[in-house]
Amino acid sequence: MGASRARKTWPRPWSSIHPCCPVKTSGDIPKGIIPQAMELLKDVRLQAPVHTGDTVVSDILGTGVSWIATKDM
Repeated sequence: MGASRARKTWPRPWSSIHPCCPVKTSGDIPKGIIPQAMELLKDVRLQAPVHTGDTVVSDILGTGVSWIATKDM
């Protein structure tokens, strides 16, 4: 693998029986900012319904890459 890769993590849906929503990045982000990118998701609360492909967080740390939902919830 290169210096960057997509990561999966789980923000919490708002007002839902599901505690987390799986997401991935829409592209590669530099390996060095992965911890900061993951920190952005700690405070994310989503309004149900969430659909596969919905943008959860856009432009992660100025990279132009977004967090994208990977499951309908």
